[in-house]
Amino acid sequence: MLVWQSLADPNTRFRIFRCAVYGLLVFNLYLLVRIDFNAEVLDQIGWLILLGVFEWESTTLHRDYRPREKLVLGAAQAVGYVTVIVGWAGYWLTSLWPEFVNATLWLWVVVLLFADVHWPAHFQSPAWRVRNLLKLATYAGLVGCALYWAMHGELLDFYDAVLWIVCFAVVELNIFSFEQKVEKGLRPSPT
Repeated sequence: MLVWQSLADPNTRFRIFRCAVYGLLVFNLYLLVRIDFNAEVLDQIGWLILLGVFEWESTTLHRDYRPREKLVLGAAQAVGYVTVIVGWAGYWLTSLWPEFVNATLWLWVVVLLFADVHWPAHFQSPAWRVRNLLKLATYAGLVGCALYWAMHGELLDFYDAVLWIVCFAVVELNIFSFEQKVEKGLRPSPT
């Protein structure tokens, strides 16, 4: 009975959903490694590092970081950014245009998320609205890339793209939840 009551809590269901999509993403990476360890795998590892950092930061927006924690997060971000930028350049150099466009859009996503985490705009302010319109347009472009792969029969690429969109949407929901709590004058707590 207690388990069912716990599942009735929206926060518990969101945590389960978050763990499930991140688990699928790690399994997806495992499959890529098993198929062929190549530049795409390194690119995915970089994105996974960045996702992990943003997940941590977006669920701890309510507190200050200790110096060591800042150092670890900064180092992880640096490794993630270097890896994804090398992958992005590789797509350009090898003329993999759909992958290049997709990677460019993802770089925009992380720039906007970085701004949300480190320089938050007031909820519903003009800056907040512009930032969210830019994110909406960027995510629409990412959905377009996913549909491109689906229409060309590249179902694994389609699945991968959708999975990444859902995982970053979880981070976006963390930030949105925090912003709403601050706007309502509530003390934000970890989700």
